[in-house]
Amino acid sequence: YKFLLGVFMDIGIISEVIKNSYGIKNEVIKNLESSVGNVYDVVSTNSKYIVKIYNDLNHVCRMIELSEKLNDFGIIVPKIIKNLVNMDYVLIDNEYIVVYEFLNGKSIRFNGIIPREVIYKIAMELRRMHDALNINIGFKEINFDINLQRKSVLHFDLTKDNILYNDGDIAFIDFDDAKYGEAVIDISILIALFFVSSKTGVNLDGIRYFVDSYYGDDVDLKTKESCFIKQCALKWIDYTLENNEFESSLIENFELKKKLIKEYL
Repeated sequence: YKFLLGVFMDIGIISEVIKNSYGIKNEVIKNLESSVGNVYDVVSTNSKYIVKIYNDLNHVCRMIELSEKLNDFGIIVPKIIKNLVNMDYVLIDNEYIVVYEFLNGKSIRFNGIIPREVIYKIAMELRRMHDALNINIGFKEINFDINLQRKSVLHFDLTKDNILYNDGDIAFIDFDDAKYGEAVIDISILIALFFVSSKTGVNLDGIRYFVDSYYGDDVDLKTKESCFIKQCALKWIDYTLENNEFESSLIENFELKKKLIKEYL
């Protein structure tokens, strides 16, 4: 993220920009759930928005195009709010302010096992997303030593916090770590994050149901790709550990995931 995201910005400056450039009277609150620190909540009388601060225009343009493409396909992701001069961002001192709509919904944090109907909906929407994004629009290409020729823009950060469930609908948020590569990589990441836990072990039934739901009747594709899930999950964990500075407890958590994946997948 360090090359993509801006430094901290004064809340007063953000509030003035939102008021003057978007015509929204607001209160700005630092989003404490963001691990990167470039996210702010904007609350107005009738609405809520998410503001992100970036320092890379190319990244901003990719986020804009991605949002537009997915919304065109009916996949629920935050729309980018245009300002009063019909622009998708505001430039302040080499920092780009982007305002996203706030999506209602709860992160996929059910007590215990995730309901099957939720697993099914996530699988179906992820498949639709991969089918919609089969052309690279400028994202870094990632290669985990497989070449299956079904590449897509990858979310690449499919945590339970980045998938929302709202009254039967599934939404994806936070594409800032998106890459381009084999679609099975995203499948592997979701499995590692949703169904492999250092606390509860490996939910093999959940994994099977997710994979079956994702591929549906496409048995040939399932046979071709599913044998690479284990390899991609392990390589993603190695990539994540190599490219981030985590606390020791989180590193230990990832290492335990690796051990479980090697043993059970």
